[in-house]
Amino acid sequence: RSLCWVCLGVWCNNNGLRLKTWKCVKMLFFRSQIIFDFEYIIFGDKLKNINYIKDFGVIFQENLTFSSHID
Repeated sequence: RSLCWVCLGVWCNNNGLRLKTWKCVKMLFFRSQIIFDFEYIIFGDKLKNINYIKDFGVIFQENLTFSSHID
């Protein structure tokens, strides 16, 4: 899995895009009790894990419910 993040960093560099890793986060979406969590590292920076995020005014939660958004 970390290989694809290495490719992302290389692709960004090759195309003149500066990836601001301090702004990058990871969020796992799941519906089952078994959670596969991997550590993602881009340019030596470990991505912070979050449980929810607000995007375009909608609050997305890791368990795919919208209770926080509805509240």
